[in-house]
Amino acid sequence: MADDFDYFDSFDVIKNLPTTFYSDEGGVNSKKWQERKDALELISDNPKFDSKANYGELISTLNKLLGKDSNVNVNAVAAQCLAGIAYGLRTKFGPYASTVLPTVIEKLKEKKALLRGPVVECLDKVAFTTSLDSLQEALNTLDADHEVRSASIEALGSMLRATGPGGNALVKEIAEDKARMEKVQAALEQAKLEVAEEQAQEPIAAAQPTVNHAQAGEEQTSTAAVSALEAVDPFDFLDPFDVVSKLPSTFYDDEGGVMSKKWQDRTGALEALLKLMVENPKLNPKANYGELIGTLNKLLAKDSNINVAALAAKCLGGIAYGLRRKFGPYVLGVLPSILEKFKEKKSLLRDSLVECIDRVGATVDFETLEEGLTQGLENKNPQIKTQTDSFVERYLRKPTSQIKPEKIKGICAHLVKHTGDPDVEVREAAYNALGSIQRIIGERVLMNWCQDIATDKIKMAKVNEASQKLIHELGPHVPVAASHPSTSTASDQSSKKSVRPKSSNSSLSVVESKKQKITKENKVRESAPIVPVVKVENRKKTPAVQNGISNNITKKAPLPSPPTSAQGKPPNASRKVCSQVTSARSPRLYKEVDLTGSKMPRFRPNTA
Repeated sequence: MADDFDYFDSFDVIKNLPTTFYSDEGGVNSKKWQERKDALELISDNPKFDSKANYGELISTLNKLLGKDSNVNVNAVAAQCLAGIAYGLRTKFGPYASTVLPTVIEKLKEKKALLRGPVVECLDKVAFTTSLDSLQEALNTLDADHEVRSASIEALGSMLRATGPGGNALVKEIAEDKARMEKVQAALEQAKLEVAEEQAQEPIAAAQPTVNHAQAGEEQTSTAAVSALEAVDPFDFLDPFDVVSKLPSTFYDDEGGVMSKKWQDRTGALEALLKLMVENPKLNPKANYGELIGTLNKLLAKDSNINVAALAAKCLGGIAYGLRRKFGPYVLGVLPSILEKFKEKKSLLRDSLVECIDRVGATVDFETLEEGLTQGLENKNPQIKTQTDSFVERYLRKPTSQIKPEKIKGICAHLVKHTGDPDVEVREAAYNALGSIQRIIGERVLMNWCQDIATDKIKMAKVNEASQKLIHELGPHVPVAASHPSTSTASDQSSKKSVRPKSSNSSLSVVESKKQKITKENKVRESAPIVPVVKVENRKKTPAVQNGISNNITKKAPLPSPPTSAQGKPPNASRKVCSQVTSARSPRLYKEVDLTGSKMPRFRPNTA
């Protein structure tokens, strides 16, 4: 929902303070409490303050009046002024929060309603401008009593509502205390109910003639809010664990360790390591894992016992998961061992290897993986080729903003070759992998990359089927220009003119300039598939065109009206955590294509 705060004009309250504001007569330093109170009430109640002004002296004065003034009326007005400045500056107030918060929290001990209300409001608005870390440092000064425990339970319930399932790591210390957890769950349900009631009372952003836009905006906001909750990773709340220093002293020994001649001793040592990582998934990236990863890689590649190899794969996967990106330097060292071991058909080992390669692959980008995957794609063993293709398909299921389309072109030739493999599992895995690529780059580009099967209707039908299945399951590809600076140039060019992918016989673009000769134009038509001529309705280059968004051909439709704003309101002053997602509509370029004829129209120069 839109926030009216963005539409207000900023106000320089410092410049408009009375000349007597800091004086001893009629100002905030007066000996008469009534004059101090009157001086504070002169501060503007404009909702948006100029962030370029210097508020250091003013905030310091207000903080002093709140903390040390003996008159409760002056304290209350000072708290209101601090709350107003915090709201008017938003995040620009953050540097002052660490100074103001201890004073505000200290004043919470006052029981008079005249002061408690302004102080609570001030705490809410100041905390809104800073991070939870700053708030945590201030809260550490509080002592625990019955009311504190009750408030803490309510706060935990609100935190779990805001973070979703990922927030369970925050309460692991009391997870086994049934009495406390019941209270936390009750607080969680109450927080959900109160937030739902509050959202139901909020005015709809676009309740005027554009009803459809309002409904669409609500759906986008709701979807974005749900996605934000799902994006919370429990891993972020865990404490790092140094598993290397906790290894048993006999771990590398010939007796009872991973070097023992008895496979039972080797599995015992690996199970102890795996148990440590299951209990402590997040590993300390500062420890030295070189020897441990080298030992596990050797056991996976050369140990003759399938149980040992399976445990070694699980341990490698656990380290990759626990280190995340810090595991990247080890990927090319362990990937060949994982792929080579896929020749084993037993599910005990295969399942462990699948989990291991997924976790290892998640630590680096596809460009880094390509070198190692090529060995698996070129391997003659059908199990290795199948599992390599299947891994590519699973990897490309990741959010598309993490994948650079131009980096996946290199493996297409191998996948095309696998579509003609005698083994049916290899062929099916290749179709699924090509389908995942098509979901990202589109059918036309894929056909250009895979010309050997572009004219094979049976194979392309299976690729299309796999692509449509992924689109139905995961949704269509949404390119994120900010994540891929290297593709911005191509996107910008595509917004200026329609460009056909290069064919094997010609590199000319489909749409020629007005001065291009007809003979050259005909050559282009003979060397490339025919596409419809696009009529651009909106000649003006909009920001959306410049960002390369005008790729899809749609029917002519009116441009959406600018987003309307809802009635702005100050941040929620309750204990609940309510995130507000604003969805902005991007302007689009609408195109029109004449498809009435029995044949597609001829190419002709773009007259735009």
